[in-house]
Amino acid sequence: MNHMLAAAHAYQAMSLSVIPVGRNKRPLVDWKPCQDESAHPDLIDEWWTQWPNANIGIVTGQVSSVIVLDADGDVGIGSLKRLETPATTWLSRTARGYHQWFAWPGIPVGNRAGLLQHLDVRGDGGYVVAPPSVHASGHRYAWLTPPERMPLAAVPEHVLALLVAAPTSGGSATAAPMADTLIEEGVRNDRLYRLGRSLVLKRLSREAILAALSEENGARCRPPLSSDEVRAIADHVMKQPHELGFRILTQEPSVDVVPWPAPESLPGGLLPVPAFDPRRMLQRALAPWVIDIAERAQCPPDFVAVATVVSAATVIGRKISIRPKRADDWTVVPNLWGLVVGRPGIMKTPALQEALKPLYRRVAEARLVYQQKMAEHEFRLAEERARHDALKKRLREAVENGDPTDDLRHAFEVPAYSAPTMRRYVVNDSTVEKLGELLNANPNGLLLFRDELNGFLQTMDRQGHENDRAFYCEAWNGNGSYTYDRIGRGTLHIEAACVSVLGSIQPGPLQGYLLEVFGGGGDDGLIQRFQMAVYPDTAREWRNVDRWPDSEAKMRAFDLFLRLDGLDPMEIAAHEPSPEELPFLRFTPEAQEVFDMWRATLEGKLRSEDEHPVLVSHLAKYRSLMPSLALTFHLVDCVDTGTGGPVSFDAAVRAAAWCDYLEAHAHRIYQTVTAGRRFIAGLLAAKLRAGKVGSPFRARDVYRNEWAGLTDPETVTPALELLEDLHWLRREDVRPPAGGRPTVRYHVNPKIMGMLR
Repeated sequence: MNHMLAAAHAYQAMSLSVIPVGRNKRPLVDWKPCQDESAHPDLIDEWWTQWPNANIGIVTGQVSSVIVLDADGDVGIGSLKRLETPATTWLSRTARGYHQWFAWPGIPVGNRAGLLQHLDVRGDGGYVVAPPSVHASGHRYAWLTPPERMPLAAVPEHVLALLVAAPTSGGSATAAPMADTLIEEGVRNDRLYRLGRSLVLKRLSREAILAALSEENGARCRPPLSSDEVRAIADHVMKQPHELGFRILTQEPSVDVVPWPAPESLPGGLLPVPAFDPRRMLQRALAPWVIDIAERAQCPPDFVAVATVVSAATVIGRKISIRPKRADDWTVVPNLWGLVVGRPGIMKTPALQEALKPLYRRVAEARLVYQQKMAEHEFRLAEERARHDALKKRLREAVENGDPTDDLRHAFEVPAYSAPTMRRYVVNDSTVEKLGELLNANPNGLLLFRDELNGFLQTMDRQGHENDRAFYCEAWNGNGSYTYDRIGRGTLHIEAACVSVLGSIQPGPLQGYLLEVFGGGGDDGLIQRFQMAVYPDTAREWRNVDRWPDSEAKMRAFDLFLRLDGLDPMEIAAHEPSPEELPFLRFTPEAQEVFDMWRATLEGKLRSEDEHPVLVSHLAKYRSLMPSLALTFHLVDCVDTGTGGPVSFDAAVRAAAWCDYLEAHAHRIYQTVTAGRRFIAGLLAAKLRAGKVGSPFRARDVYRNEWAGLTDPETVTPALELLEDLHWLRREDVRPPAGGRPTVRYHVNPKIMGMLR
């Protein structure tokens, strides 16, 4: 049985009068008969068959023998506390406050708007929304002290006295108003409007509403409003049917009660990606270490593997390059950019940091060597200063004695000692000018690691960083130079501009960035340079893995990075053509065939009209990705086994497998752009099925949540239009009574809950 229907029957069995209401709190039926008699169970079945996701309304007053105090927001909760009502009665949570339930006292108690500040009464002629209903905001009503655990308490005498003394929405005052319920200046219009609105709900005439408002104004408002102001409030109330808690029954039927067609299917969700297999994609020297990290962190192994390969390529840097063709001098430096995409809380940061530990070991040892060299340098400088002081003393004595000084002149000509520089591997936050200085001191290249890469991308859009993108695009190649010319800063020439980049990003910011770049004409090829970009699936089940790290696998990985750092091109038979060119390797004949076949397939994709231009731009960067990966894998094997020579067949096959794997992830990552509004509509459809969006709702109710891919009107509105075409939604234009621009609301087809997910 539908859980809402089951709850409705449970309430009916408790002698509570039940009615179906929409997410907007409007009754879906003519509920006047339910104010006199509870609906028959068969009628309840009929209602929830027609509206299976309808919320549950409980008609208050004598028919259900309950009255409810409705506290709205913090102010209303404070008013409820002032009444000092007992805690031993039913209490339910609403979207903004509480409902406190009491037994009907046996005397007429009507509805009351503003019993105290933001505290209303629901009695005869009223109703409240009951758990487990869902508010339009997405908040679910819930019992805090449920009926099965707590008896319904009687109304306390001091509260009953207040209810009897105060005028209800259907009558007038029978006693002088209490001092603490006077309506002070500043809230008079709001209180009278709320009272008038409740009277409209009871379908009173304008004359009756004006009489009630006038009596309320004279009895409680201090000072009272003028008669013209009260009359204006009455007129305003009668002209605002769409702002009421539910429509007046004499108006046209609600959108909710018009029959819904069956919604058409909409492919939603992310495109599939292959699972990463470390044993197949990595060498035996690295696979056990990657597997151990991923299992202990309970994160996708893709994260660890990407960071490991990028950091290994960083250590190799410009020491050795590869020439992928048999005879051509096209040279590729194994400079890789990595990006891991995942929602918050799936261990992106721990995975990256753990994978970078071998590289940070090199950083720590380089810092220690630098400290030792600095100590030697400072000693040498102090020694030279002492020698210089002694020579000055001898010179002064020679001059005073008239002795020759020629031999001392040569002693003063000592060479200047330059300070040592620290070997750098990683930078985290640097201006491009400072990065250029660091590259001149570290020509092998550097890795820019940013835990949250969104900050890196956004920085380059700020004023004063207009040329940063151009620099990073040039530094991605790794085999060129770059020159800065700045007024006031002079000229800085970088002989070897080689920067790797590694970081993580959440789906929402990435999708927003992609839409901005490819929708606003700002594509300069920067994001496509993240060739090693992965967006893996996350395991639904979590296991608690609490064990010591695999020390053997860890030490082997650390040793590999040490050997890569000290790699001598001559030891692996690399070609050294000239001092101006980088040492290089070529493929073995078998590996060359693998590359040539792979390249031919790639070039066919790039020239095909079937691929989206955004994907073509990304895949074009794979021309250098495959040889870079092959060289990196080959050099890892070389230092692990002590061999050398041309890049092996095994390394080429593994690199081609990585490219196939990464291409699937590229399709998922760029899906925001390539699938257009259909992909965005799929994201919104998932929110609708999950009940994250109430009915009705406005477009801004979606994009204000900052859900991934649903962050602005430009993307949300086309998705709403598509879902409307597919009968997932129904649009309603609510026009203000005084004219003007209508408010657009969307109603959710209740039949989508029965669709397969």
